[in-house]
Amino acid sequence: MNRFRQYIPIAIVSLVALLLIVFKWQHLSLPSFWDEGFPYAYAIHYLTDHHLTLLPSGMPPLFSTGHPTLFYFLAATWMKIFGIQMMHARLFPLLLSVLDIFVLYRFAKTFFNPTTGVLAVILFATRAVFVAQATQLLPETQVTLFTILALHAWLQNKKWMYVIWASLLVLTKESGLVLPAALCLWEMVSMIRYRKLSIIAQIKNRFHTPLPFVAAILFFVVQRAEMGWYFFPRHMNAINLGKKIIYDKLVPSMGAHFFLYYGGIATSIFIIIATAIFLLRKMKLTSVQRRTIFVTLLFMICFVAFSSVNYYSPRYILCLYPLWFVIVAFMVTESMKSFSKIIPIAIIVCAALFQSWYTQYFRTVGDYDLGYADCVITQRNAIRWCVENGYREKEIFVQQQMERGMESDAAGFIQSGEEFSHAGKTFDAQTALFIFTCTETDSSENEARKLNLKTIQEFRIGKAWTEICARDTTATQH
Repeated sequence: MNRFRQYIPIAIVSLVALLLIVFKWQHLSLPSFWDEGFPYAYAIHYLTDHHLTLLPSGMPPLFSTGHPTLFYFLAATWMKIFGIQMMHARLFPLLLSVLDIFVLYRFAKTFFNPTTGVLAVILFATRAVFVAQATQLLPETQVTLFTILALHAWLQNKKWMYVIWASLLVLTKESGLVLPAALCLWEMVSMIRYRKLSIIAQIKNRFHTPLPFVAAILFFVVQRAEMGWYFFPRHMNAINLGKKIIYDKLVPSMGAHFFLYYGGIATSIFIIIATAIFLLRKMKLTSVQRRTIFVTLLFMICFVAFSSVNYYSPRYILCLYPLWFVIVAFMVTESMKSFSKIIPIAIIVCAALFQSWYTQYFRTVGDYDLGYADCVITQRNAIRWCVENGYREKEIFVQQQMERGMESDAAGFIQSGEEFSHAGKTFDAQTALFIFTCTETDSSENEARKLNLKTIQEFRIGKAWTEICARDTTATQH
């Protein structure tokens, strides 16, 4: 019996991964949502239709938007092998998400214990942003995977494995640079604090930490040579050092999403109580545990600082959740290890169930919870209605993301040969339909709404809606 007990943790982790696959199967055939449709789906389809390459010039800059190209390349390679249908394409991020679960367990098991690993996996797998991202063609699940693998290798002093994983990380997205930067900062502080070795000896021991920057520099130098800029100009314009902007990102946005929303309040309360118990009882961490926790927290702080001055979306911080949940799970179990083992497990499971409720029922119109599925279903139904009622050759007013979904099959809303010829953000006397949706509102919609319009079809699911309108000729006649 004891021999089989050692397999219980990995069996539970495997069950969690299986449940994720079963639950997300319903979303595999959905069209793309927001950034996923354009530019990501467009970029991936472009590589699939032309030739696979990691070079920045391999796709139009409006598709890549200056990001490192590894995610596009791997997704396009996957589609080359398994097919371009949306269901087949979405299996790629689902695979990455399953790998996220297993590498998270391995990370926590290595530096803490199997129980911490299982509980961290349960918390992560029930968080809304992860469940939403698990089948979306966006790079955050890949960033999360390489972040955990790189940090794991670095903490184990597996120098070249770290260099490989961290290089893949920085070639996935610019935010991947934060991990090696944070680790370099840690090494600099360590060199100052511990001077037993000579400077030369310390550099030899730590030479591998900044090496992933070489991969990033090579990519951006090539991008400068091919495209004329190192970073996409629009992204550079999004950098804002204003104090109010930074505060708004840190507190009402990142802080609230991370610590309060979607059931996060439960884990926040539990980690505060567990830390208080830990300190009051004067409990000690092992050197490995202490180093892992402090390095992880330093990385998280650096990532938040990076995000606070750049364009921010709640999905961008996906890679922080698994590492945070490792700390939460460990502190809760460690602070209560003198009690019954079932108590900390019950506490974490209750927190996970609390998160699960929010994941299923608390839906917005963003890509960081399951509300995105409701949005794309209403948009898909509206576009299918237009196809079936013969509007493909007529002028239609739509916002940018639905326009992208109607002009190409890349986003998954239409089939090849069903493209709309005159869908866009302008309107005139010839415009036959006006389509409004909950995810896009700007001045052009406000102008269109001033016309005498009547709703001829409307699709609603929860907070999500898409409305098809036409000119009200009866009002004009009266």
